[in-house]
Amino acid sequence: MRIYSLWTTVEDPAAVVDFVGDARRRSVLFEAATGDDQAQFRARAQRGYTPQTLAATDFLTASTGVPIFSTRVVDRIGDVLRADATFFPCTITCQGEQFSFVAARIDTRANLIDESASVFRQLSDGERSLIKPVYRSEFDRDFLLARDHHELFDLAASERFRQLANQNGLAIAFLPRAQPD
Repeated sequence: MRIYSLWTTVEDPAAVVDFVGDARRRSVLFEAATGDDQAQFRARAQRGYTPQTLAATDFLTASTGVPIFSTRVVDRIGDVLRADATFFPCTITCQGEQFSFVAARIDTRANLIDESASVFRQLSDGERSLIKPVYRSEFDRDFLLARDHHELFDLAASERFRQLANQNGLAIAFLPRAQPD
């Protein structure tokens, strides 16, 4: 199965949003998948976004690695995506205007990274740090969106998700992941 990284369709390197508020609470909710399932979030768009580009795109790149989708994504394919993700309201402020989006906790975990083909460096404490990931081409389960079991910030979208987004006219950029031939 071919997998992809998600990216914003806004072609500006400064097109990033930063969450505002309690980073620890966000970490517990999105990384450990525990905490308040009724949480709501706020974020601020950096200079790479404008009100016009926010209104036109369906995926925002966040500085924390938490995926942020437009409400159009939830309206059009949310019923299918809920098998892999939990959505939380997220208000984005851009140039004094507020926009409704959703932050997604990706609940599906899969072994995305081919550890034998990837490059790691050894840390002084004996742990390994991933430098150059190579992704598997076959997985033990089907998914639309998944996070790696070990590298929790590593999110992947399947070919099926890419097709579903394109069929529903969603403005999301898909970048192919490096996979063995």
